[in-house]
Amino acid sequence: MFMPAFDPVTAVLRALEVLRLVNQLDHASVAEIHRQTGIPKATVLRMVETLINAGYVAREDGAATYTATGKCLLLSNGLQVHARMTAKAAPILNVFRRKVGWPSDFGIFDGDAMVIAATNREFGTLSLNRKPGARAPMLLSALGRAYLAFCPADEQERILQALRLSKNPLDELAKDRAGTTKLLKQTRARGYSVSDREYLDTIYEGAIWGIGVPVMAAGQVVASLNVMFLRKAMSMDSGIKTLLRPLQQVAEQVGTDLDEEALGLSRGT
Repeated sequence: MFMPAFDPVTAVLRALEVLRLVNQLDHASVAEIHRQTGIPKATVLRMVETLINAGYVAREDGAATYTATGKCLLLSNGLQVHARMTAKAAPILNVFRRKVGWPSDFGIFDGDAMVIAATNREFGTLSLNRKPGARAPMLLSALGRAYLAFCPADEQERILQALRLSKNPLDELAKDRAGTTKLLKQTRARGYSVSDREYLDTIYEGAIWGIGVPVMAAGQVVASLNVMFLRKAMSMDSGIKTLLRPLQQVAEQVGTDLDEEALGLSRGT
């Protein structure tokens, strides 16, 4: 479990809770916010005035109530981008599943891990149940390795530094700087990643292999894709030989669609 390096700032937590309620209630009063949060009214008022000053809240004319402004939409830009990426990837993954017969996931970087944004797994089969929202470790999963190996050097180092400070045992490999550097260089050189065998043995009881590739758009890595297959069905070498190129083609298609969407948005279409 991730452990914060510092105690949370109470004032920030309170301000975020006040902003959430202003947005939820639409016409929020100090008294109602106080009733729902227990925060003293004087503190609520200070929080509201601070949010007004920052442009996220506005006082309604002729009333002692407050409403959220359009600036709050900026806070969801990252989620909107992720949703659009997932919408592009999901149908392509479904076609890929029908073509190769093996399940795969679409992963997006989320702070200290890859979050499964879309999957074509058929739940209840092959013991490969992992739903959207599940998190895959950066240095043990094929998804994480594929993303991290193709990051720009400065971003890669920021991520690795955060992982070195993590208390999560799944991030322990980050503390081996030489080993991590070698792993990521090898992954980038060959153009694909493989899941850590010990990790797979633990999570899937030694039943599967996993390989992954980056999704590139506008010349940079934006996500990653994997494919998982049963060890008793084929060896790792056979899986790479038969599944890698189709997986790369899927990643290229998703990346192209994202490029085209970005171009359309820049033209206002």
